[in-house]
Amino acid sequence: MGGVVKLADVSDFITPSQACILPMPGQSDKPKSSLVKLREKSKKPIVKPDEKIMVTLKDCLACSGCVTTAETVLIQSQTAEEMLSGLASDKMGFVTVSPQALASLAAELDMSISDMAVMVARYFKVKGASYVIDSSFGRYFSLMESLTELKSRLESRNGKEMLISGICPGFVCYAEKRKQNDVVPMISSIRSPQAITGALIKDFLVRKMNLDPRSVYHVALMPCYDKKLEASRADFSVNGVDVQETDCVVTPSELLPLLKEFEHDGGLMTSGNEINWLNSLEFGEVIGDYEGETSGGYTKFILDALTRTFKENSQLVDVKTESQNDLERFTLNLTNGQSLTLLKAYGFRNIQNLVRRIQQRKNEVDYVEVMACPKGCLNGGGQIRNPEPALQDQRVLKVKEVYKQATRRDLLESEYLQVREEWESLNPSFRDLLVAKIKHVEGPAANTVAAMAW
Repeated sequence: MGGVVKLADVSDFITPSQACILPMPGQSDKPKSSLVKLREKSKKPIVKPDEKIMVTLKDCLACSGCVTTAETVLIQSQTAEEMLSGLASDKMGFVTVSPQALASLAAELDMSISDMAVMVARYFKVKGASYVIDSSFGRYFSLMESLTELKSRLESRNGKEMLISGICPGFVCYAEKRKQNDVVPMISSIRSPQAITGALIKDFLVRKMNLDPRSVYHVALMPCYDKKLEASRADFSVNGVDVQETDCVVTPSELLPLLKEFEHDGGLMTSGNEINWLNSLEFGEVIGDYEGETSGGYTKFILDALTRTFKENSQLVDVKTESQNDLERFTLNLTNGQSLTLLKAYGFRNIQNLVRRIQQRKNEVDYVEVMACPKGCLNGGGQIRNPEPALQDQRVLKVKEVYKQATRRDLLESEYLQVREEWESLNPSFRDLLVAKIKHVEGPAANTVAAMAW
């Protein structure tokens, strides 16, 4: 999952597994039996020879017949070609850009992250986009809501109750399709930066600009193929309209060949004279992550906020930190003898250990920031890989150094409250669009082929 698996020589068409439980034309959806039965007369289904049988991503999300990495679920509609077609259409184009994706492209092309931002913004605007947005602004909404959610839990709970971040689509997909419904109840309902930016565009900006959401096309440049999966979730669609909040997701690996062919003179192509959350990338200003973090900084953001609160109330004794192999543990010891524990758990090995402790009912942790990819989003499956797998760690270090150049966090605080207040005035129920509907997917019937793989 995530950076562990990389498929480089496949098309964007899904090849359904033999164990797929969705009924295909010419295939009965009834389980086969080994008993001998009398032949029954039946009408043959009419299937055109040249008809392609397609399974959409929505089908796979609703189906529990397969447990696979999100990177093997490739989507016909989310390709670079479809992206270019959508941006060239008569719809108003928006592009959300992850700073981690920018860092990967910059490291590959030996550019600063600022110059890369200008180039990417110019490329998308030449192709038809009206706005190119840093996903960090949506992430700030996600961080603030995550902090509010945890504080609410801490005030109302009895004993330790684990809260796990739900911003990594690879982890969410894994948790939802686990045979036991043991992890989903602990996952935070707060949306990821990509999903919140989708809501900002197709609810907030659509209302503010008096647009029809069907006349808006939203592309996201993300470091992970799993984000394609996330964009296709049914709960991330515009209410009452059959369109997704994010129409197409592409990754740095998919965008790189297009950028290499793009003639860029280094000049700015900006929307307005003042820098704001809608045009900062056009000026080469990249907001970046929280306090040197690389995957959103959820644990660190919450840790710092809680530390400040406990210090102000003279309740904090000390904060202890432990770190080992993509696992970081922070413990806040309080004057009343209690403690709060926050984790960062990256990579599937650490996720498996976390799930094992959940199964053993060892809930000694209060909050966990989970990423399916080892080393987090900078090493996402859609990032540009080193041709030599053994040298991938060196590539990630180079990307990390470039990522440190993104330091315009001041753009967040200055506009966040203003946009939030305006959004609430346009849509009093806007907070409903900041949460996801994460739910357990029931397994297939025990007598199906799919159940054997489940």
